[in-house]
Amino acid sequence: MVPLLSFHTSATQPLLLTPSSTPFLQTHHSRIKSQPSRRTQFLISSISQNSNQSTNQNPQTPPKQPPRTQFPGGFKRPEIKVPNIVLQLDPDDVLVGEDALDLIDKAVSKWVGILVLNGREASGGRLYEAACKLKSVVRDRAYLLISERVDIAAAANASGVLLSDQGLPTIVARSTMMASKSDSVILPLVARNVQDIDGAISASSSEGADFLIYCIGGQEEVHVALNPLFKNVKIPIFVMFPSYNALYSEVPTLLKSGASGLVTSLKDFRLLNDEALSELFDIVYMKNGKTQDEVESFDNLTVLNVLNGLNDDKNVAGFLKLEDREKQFIETERSVLLKAINVIQKAAPLMEEVSLLIDAVSQIDEPFLLVIVGEFNSGKSTVINALLGSRYLKEGVVPTTNEITFLCYSEMDSGEEQRCERHPDGQYICYLPAPILKEMHVVDTPGTNVILQRQQRLTEEFVPRADLLLFVISADRPLTESEVAFLRYTQQWKKKVVFVLNKSDIYQNAHELEEAMSFIKEIHRNC
Repeated sequence: MVPLLSFHTSATQPLLLTPSSTPFLQTHHSRIKSQPSRRTQFLISSISQNSNQSTNQNPQTPPKQPPRTQFPGGFKRPEIKVPNIVLQLDPDDVLVGEDALDLIDKAVSKWVGILVLNGREASGGRLYEAACKLKSVVRDRAYLLISERVDIAAAANASGVLLSDQGLPTIVARSTMMASKSDSVILPLVARNVQDIDGAISASSSEGADFLIYCIGGQEEVHVALNPLFKNVKIPIFVMFPSYNALYSEVPTLLKSGASGLVTSLKDFRLLNDEALSELFDIVYMKNGKTQDEVESFDNLTVLNVLNGLNDDKNVAGFLKLEDREKQFIETERSVLLKAINVIQKAAPLMEEVSLLIDAVSQIDEPFLLVIVGEFNSGKSTVINALLGSRYLKEGVVPTTNEITFLCYSEMDSGEEQRCERHPDGQYICYLPAPILKEMHVVDTPGTNVILQRQQRLTEEFVPRADLLLFVISADRPLTESEVAFLRYTQQWKKKVVFVLNKSDIYQNAHELEEAMSFIKEIHRNC
């Protein structure tokens, strides 16, 4: 199939290029460099072309606007740090005895990132009382989820809900909680209890759960049985064991295999001292080649830094050649931002918005970021393989990319073509030996319909940061409804877009090709 490229900036009309002259694919090496960086539905709206038409005859109440925030998508997706501990509690644990609250207070200050309040045996009133009391102790140091009861979670201002595999649909639970907190910019967490691998894959891929709790039964060689789970599920997975002995004996192996943490009751947590917990978490840090201090320092200054020593002092922010005065300006900007961060953190240590400045500093050193978008089966993987110079990604007539995949450069051992791993937040990172990735990073995405439905991370993080959007369109169905909706949504950031008309050799003559190109131009002008 022959891809046809057209380039568009926000200031000019698209410039159409013939297949024989594809400067983008051939010359981008000279201007690019290296190094990189949350989920719900969006309301996609278009502006009427008859904006000057009088509205006096049919006055309408203007729609309620979403809350104004610093986040491009209007909401902030909670970040789940891993490895972590999920602490399960009963209302009696919270309401009977102050020593339990003291232990919970200590736990969330150091080890526990998520608390789940079970309420199947308790009345609604008692569950609500326990949730409010727990919330007052935990505050914002950890996420509080209520098991099954969306109404109690909303009333107690909890962080979200934990649903069983037979519980409410994820989207219903999330929408219900969002409706009860219409002024909040933080999306509610919706987690799932799952019993088998098929249920886990379904909950993560089609339902859009934020994380999973997998209940370990009486399996032998648990890490072998769960290996397919860790490979196919791309969101955090916390494992729960039937006994303390099984927990302590199996968790180290599962953490090495890819588990995000463990689930424990308050009774079992009392048996885990600081030394035992440190040993468990050190397993993950040693696996990643970092000490805990290095990981914490890494989190403070970088959103997503997955490079292997590619931070060349000669290159800045994805460009190979910069004048001295431009480099000096960038260094001055970095210095000013770092001083501002230092002052704010000392004067107002609880101000969460300082993370925006930290994010801005990290972006100074990030490489050129190319985001590939398009409908399922439009040929995105084929185009990426052509760009990389080899067939690194799978190609086929069925969807081959179900999650966001970050492609970056790494030297490989002899005979090894690529190495892929799951980042703690569920994103896939693939290290490839393609030379072009020394100078840019590529984000491969699922179909545009999936993006609009549940991949808020893409629209909140990668699209606003992208230096260029590569929009792959299939010649047999140019610009589907979901593609047009996504294109309209991205226009709020005024991003440069390159349209790739893939499979253009299916057209029988030049007239059909011109018609398709004119159609794409017209749609883009109206977006």
